[in-house]
Amino acid sequence: EYVPSTSTSGFRALGRRKLESLLFILQKGIDVVMSDADCVWLESPVPMIQGQRPGYEDYAHADLIMTTDCLDPSEDAAGSGCFNMVNAYKNTGVLAVRSTAVAIAALKEWASRMESGMRDDQDQTIFNELLDGSGPHDRHRDGNSWVVDEPRRKDFRQFAERWCARGPPQDKGFNKPWKGSASERTIAPRRPNPGSRFIYDVCLPNVSLSLLVGIFSIFDVTNGHAFFVQQLQLATARS
Repeated sequence: EYVPSTSTSGFRALGRRKLESLLFILQKGIDVVMSDADCVWLESPVPMIQGQRPGYEDYAHADLIMTTDCLDPSEDAAGSGCFNMVNAYKNTGVLAVRSTAVAIAALKEWASRMESGMRDDQDQTIFNELLDGSGPHDRHRDGNSWVVDEPRRKDFRQFAERWCARGPPQDKGFNKPWKGSASERTIAPRRPNPGSRFIYDVCLPNVSLSLLVGIFSIFDVTNGHAFFVQQLQLATARS
């Protein structure tokens, strides 16, 4: 199917096709690393994703790992990806997804919201809203597609707090640094790999109580601004 570059509906169709392809492979029990066509790989990301690289041990337990639009190296390092930083969006340009039940459930919800979105919504904005604990029609501002009245937003927030049972959400949804066992999905007093870049234990209201999410470091999987404008690869002698 031809997708015109100026067509908003065509771009949305491309996003849906990407999700369909991901789910088709994941449901066969195969883990997936997917990147946009304009990404350049200098080495395999697999050792990092599998937790074999020093400082990334916890990534072996993640259901999902993605890139970030974070531009602050200090915040990225301190918060392992600026997950809750305002205006630092999760980026779907590179996704590593394990074939786990919770990852598949999250992607199915993402696909469902893609089907119901309208106008300028596209896969990345909808994905961010999902991870940030928003309802499928829970816009907090007048914007691309949905303008929802405050009572409906309040009702969903109250439902989400009860469903996730974690109290009020963070700025970016119901999440906290993961400290426990991937097999038991519990929070332990001590992290298994204290020197590792941590992953987040994320509750997606009405979808999954515990999705383990990692954010690639902008030093290792960098975004366009960090590479071309900030040129972090020069500051860190990485090339």
